Amino acid sequence: MDIPYEVWSSWGDGELAARVAAFAAALDAHKQTVNVPRPVENGLVEQIVAAGGMSKVTLLPPPGPVAQPAPPGVTYKADIWRRTTDAEADVLDAVIDQVSARLRRYYEGAAYLDPRDADFPMLRDAMAAALAQLMGSAAAANARTAQILAPS
Repeated sequence: MDIPYEVWSSWGDGELAARVAAFAAALDAHKQTVNVPRPVENGLVEQIVAAGGMSKVTLLPPPGPVAQPAPPGVTYKADIWRRTTDAEADVLDAVIDQVSARLRRYYEGAAYLDPRDADFPMLRDAMAAALAQLMGSAAAANARTAQILAPS
């Protein structure tokens, strides 16, 4: 008989096994009685006794953590740095140091950037402006920014 870990753990340490043993003993004792109602226990305890006792129980392992996939269309920050050249990375790092504390904390605290976020345009524009200084062309910088910020 399989018992999910959540059910098992809800009983407390050893309580389920103790109740199963006590109920099995009560049923054995009941066999010697006449006109006495059969003992009644929690449904799970009764099922375990009917299955043959705790030796017939298999405790299912707890579920592992469920990985939460990133929403579609986001860019992982690690991908931003993988996509940049060393010169671009130096410029972008300097830009991050110059933006407002709020925007810097938003960027530093995020695992990924989501273009649907209200602050994303400010980050994108700051990146494009910095790359324009490096590249000497706003159009080239905008295209490069789009490549760097492309969804992961």
